[in-house]
Formats: sequence, structure tokens, C-alpha cells
Amino acid sequence: MHNEVFFLLSSHPLLQAVGFLLWIVCWADVFYSFWERSQHDSGASSSTQAPVYLVSPTMLGITMLLATLLTQYERLKGVQSSGVMLNFWLVAVLCATVTFRSKIIQAINEPSTVCVFRYTTFYIYYTLLLISLLLSALSDQPPLFSEASKDAWGHFCVHLSCRPYPLTFDLFYHRLSGCVIDLLTPDLQPLRLLIQFVNDSSAPSWQGYFYTALLFVCTCFQTLILQKYFHVCFVTGMRLRTAIVGAVYRKALVISNAARRTSTVGEIVNLMSVDAQRFMDLITYINMIWSAPLQVILALYFLWQNLGPSVLAGVAVMVLMVPINGVIAMKTKTYQVAQMKSKDNRIKLMNEVLNGIKVLKLYAWELAFKDKVSAIRESELRVLKKAAYLGAISTFTWVCAPFLVALSTFTVYVMIDERNVLDAQKAFVSLALFNILRFPLNMLPMVISSMVQPTNQPPANHPPFSQPTNHQPTTRPSANQPTTSQPPAL
Repeated sequence: MHNEVFFLLSSHPLLQAVGFLLWIVCWADVFYSFWERSQHDSGASSSTQAPVYLVSPTMLGITMLLATLLTQYERLKGVQSSGVMLNFWLVAVLCATVTFRSKIIQAINEPSTVCVFRYTTFYIYYTLLLISLLLSALSDQPPLFSEASKDAWGHFCVHLSCRPYPLTFDLFYHRLSGCVIDLLTPDLQPLRLLIQFVNDSSAPSWQGYFYTALLFVCTCFQTLILQKYFHVCFVTGMRLRTAIVGAVYRKALVISNAARRTSTVGEIVNLMSVDAQRFMDLITYINMIWSAPLQVILALYFLWQNLGPSVLAGVAVMVLMVPINGVIAMKTKTYQVAQMKSKDNRIKLMNEVLNGIKVLKLYAWELAFKDKVSAIRESELRVLKKAAYLGAISTFTWVCAPFLVALSTFTVYVMIDERNVLDAQKAFVSLALFNILRFPLNMLPMVISSMVQPTNQPPANHPPFSQPTNHQPTTRPSANQPTTSQPPAL
């Protein structure tokens, strides 16, 4: 029984009933279209119906039947929440909302052309779609019994090895999708068309609602994709950090005495706390190596189309800030290394103090060692203070960069030609693209420096862990073997 898994069936059987009702409503429209066509052929009616009244409900009926069968199949398989069906019902509701609005407008403006039967079936169809969407958004109960994995990290590795494509493809795909949507949102039409609609007083009101909804949908898709990307990155980084900490801890338990004398407790603690955290942070932003140049190229292309050669002035200001941020980042890394050395010395001294506390109490050396620990801590605080100043300078340049870039670009754009008019469309779209361009230009130097630092001396090549270990178990001669004077091997 422990090797079996028992699933609960779907707790929403109403979803299958709603799907069946949708199928009936669609086919009712089909039969009504056939009845109208038969009336026209017999001469009882002079109106001719378009083929869309027959084809559209037929396709919808087949689609709803397939959706109902797929929902029932997932229910039998114990699927708790289906993302495919949720997306299907969401798209169906969005498409039906446009028709719903059109029918309301037609009923208000042209009440004589209203077909009562088709209007009634459509309202029922739209209501059932909303019910299906709400039911699909609710997840079912989890399995009653399931066999838990004994080794979570081993299960994760097996899952990676059995994937049809590697995990790096997931990171690449989500990061690429986020970059493309991030660039499409401000420039390729939504924001620009919305500004054009505001400036055009003769434009119909539905265009404003459409552009606003399109801008909202693009932003939502961007947020969802980036959230998925960062979730995968953080989970992968956390698992990598857990594996590194476990490997360091296991190595520290079996390290030889000769190798132990070449290291300190502070070095081992820093490996498990600081260096492992660097690898976790690197996994999150490592895709900036290829996505940052891609974002820069696409943003410059859109800016050139919008402002022409004057965009080079803003790019020059941003390029000048890149080495400044790079120098600040490298200097911060230097201070971080110095702070780690002071931390190693402090932890080593505290370990010696705690191990020899009886001797310190005996000879009354507490104040002397307290002064030594305080001196090391003061040097560590001085380094942290310098790093805080550098962080403040970096934040200041980060905040001032958009204003300097926009000021230089717009000034050059207006001054180089009298015909260049800085309107709202060019200003807002350019500012959105400059904000996109600012992030990769500032993150790329920090990512490169973060990649260089862990590869200089990874935990596996650290001096204490490149030494031999006491991995052999204690051996004991059997009763038939002659005893020797040699000590047991460890």
C-alpha cells in the first residue's frame, strides 16, 4: 500500500456539467440555423442567413465537446489544477466579451434586427463560460497518499536528467520572453497608440479602452513571465547553495589533521555562508550575460527610429556611467574581500578564546583579548563604512542616470534641427525605452565581476578541501589472522 498513490477525483464535477450545457447551447444554435435555412428554402422566409451562423456554432460545439472530454480525462487522472484548461476558458471569456459588447450595442441601436433566440443562447453561453472560468480557477484536493522522496536533492537531479530539455533552456526561454515583452510594451504600439488617441479628439472611444487593455495585458504577461523566471532561478540557486553547504560540511567532518592546520574555522564558515550565497546570487542574474546586449541592441534600434541620431547623446552618457559603476563594483568587491579576512581573523580569535577560556580566567587575560577582538572588529567596521559610502555613490548615480540621459538626448534632439518637435508621444516612449536601457547597462558590469569572483577559487579548490581526508574506516583483524603491532588504519 505504501508504494501506491491514491488520488481524489475532481471536487468540481459541476465543471463537466457546465461543459455539457455549453455543448448543448452551441448545437441548439446549429439546429436553429438549419431550421432557418429550411424555412428559406420552403419560401416561408425571405431572409437569407450568412454561412457564419452555421459554421461558428458548429466549431464552438466541437470545441466545447473536446474541452469537456479533456476535463473529464484530467479528472480521472487526478489532476489537481490544469493550467491548459484555465488558459482556454480565460481566452474563451475574453473573446466572448467582445461579442457580448457588440450584441448589447446592436440591441440598443438596432432593436429591429435582434434575433431573440440567438441573443438568449449567447447570453446563456457567456454565463456558462464565466462559471467554467471560476471553477477552473479553483484547485482540487491533493492526493490521499503519496510516496515522499527520501532524497529531495537526488530526486531533483533525477528530474533534471529525465527532462526532455535541460533546465537552462527554461531559464533562457523565460528570460528571452521577458526581454521581448519588456521591449514591446513601451514601443510597439500600446503606449504610442494610446498617446495618439489622447491627442486625436475625433477617435472613437473604444480605441482608448482597447489600447488601455492591451497595455495592461502586456504588463501582466511581462510580470507573469519574469515572476516565473525569477522563481526558477531562485529555486535552482537555493538548491545549488544547499548542495555546496552540504558538501563543505561533509568535507569539514572528515578533513585530515594536516589539512585542518592549514585553515581556520572562519574560512569554513565563510565558505558555507558567503561563498555559497554568491553562487546562489549568480544563478539569478547569469542570464544577463546574453540578455543585456540583446536588450541594449533592441532598445537602441527603437530609440533610433523614434529620435534619430540624437539618441547617441543619451547613449554616450549611459556608456560613461558604465565604467563608473564598474569601478565602484570592483572596489566594493575589494572591500568585501578585506572584510572577509577581518571576519576570518575575528572568528579564529574567538574560537581560540572560547577553547582556552579556562586559561584566560586563570591568568586574567580577558581584557587583553577583548582589546584584540575589538581592534579586529574596528577594522572590519571601517571597511564596511567605506563599502557603504561606495553603495551610496552607486545609488546616487543610478537615480541621476535617467534624468541626465533624458536631458542630454532631448536637448540634442531639439537643438540639431528646428523641425524637430518634442511632443508627448516621443517624450514618453523615449523615456520608457531609456528606463529599459538603463538596467542592463548597470547590471552587466556587476554580473561580470560576480562571475569572475566565484571562478577564481571555487569551494572545491579551496586549500583545506583539496587535501586528503580520513575516509577509510577503522579495520580490525579477524580471529584467524595473526595480530600485528601496527595501529589500526583510519
